[in-house]
Amino acid sequence: MFTRRIRKKGPTVKESREFVHGAESFPYQLIRTDRRSTAIQIDPVGQVIVRAPHRLSKAHLEKILSEKAQWIISKRQFVEEQSLSKRAEEWPVLGELLSVQKGQGSNFSTSVDAFHVPVSWTQEKVCDCLNSYSKKKALSYLPLAYERCLERAGTLYPDILSTKPYLRLRKMKRSWGNCRGKRITLNTELYKYAPHLIDYVIYHELAHLIHANHGKGFYALQALLYPNWKSAKRELHQASVQYTQLYYSSQPKAI
Repeated sequence: MFTRRIRKKGPTVKESREFVHGAESFPYQLIRTDRRSTAIQIDPVGQVIVRAPHRLSKAHLEKILSEKAQWIISKRQFVEEQSLSKRAEEWPVLGELLSVQKGQGSNFSTSVDAFHVPVSWTQEKVCDCLNSYSKKKALSYLPLAYERCLERAGTLYPDILSTKPYLRLRKMKRSWGNCRGKRITLNTELYKYAPHLIDYVIYHELAHLIHANHGKGFYALQALLYPNWKSAKRELHQASVQYTQLYYSSQPKAI
C-alpha cells in the first residue's frame, strides 16, 4: 500500500536586511518559508520584500539580488515617485481626503475642503508641510478626544478613573497606541483617520488600564466601552492599508 509522506512545515522567519549594489543600496525584508522558489516583490510604498526557501544560502540569495538589482532599484524609484505624486494631490484629515491645490501664493494655507500651496513647491516639500500640519493638529485634537472618552469611560466603569492615567502623544511606526502602567500613548498619525476610529483606539487603551492582556475580561470591558469595536477594528485595518500605500511609511499592527 502506498503511504503518502506529509512534509512538516517549518516556521516562517522574517528579518530586515540591506543589499549593496555598487554605489547604490536598498533595504529589504527577507521572509523564509517552505516555498521552493524565490520571489521579489515591491510593495505600494516601495519596500522590497524577498520570499525565499529556508534552504537557500546567503551567497545564492545575494547572487539573485545582484541579477535583479537594476530592476529593483528602478522599480522602487518609480513606485516612490508615483506615491509621492499621489500624496501631493490629496491628504487625509480625520478620515476625509482634502485636495491639495497649487497656486500663485507664497505660503501654505487651508480652506474648508482643501490645502493651498505655492506652485513652486516640490512634491517632497508639500508632503513635509502636510505631515507637519497633521502632527500639529493631532497635538491639539487627540487630548480633547482622550479627555472626552476618559470621562465617558469613567461613568461606565469608575475604576478606570481611579487609575489616574495620563496621556502621551508621539508618532509611532508599529502601533496605534499603547498602555504602560498609568501612561497611555497615542500615535499622532491617528489624526488622519475618522473620529470614531480614534475613539476606538482610545477606548481600547483605556481598557488596558484594568486588564493588561487580551483576555476575556479585557474584551468584555472593551465591549462595554465601545460596543462596535469589532467593526471599528476592521475599518481601521482597511483604512490603514489604503493610507499606508500613500501617506504613511509603515503600517501599525492591528489592535
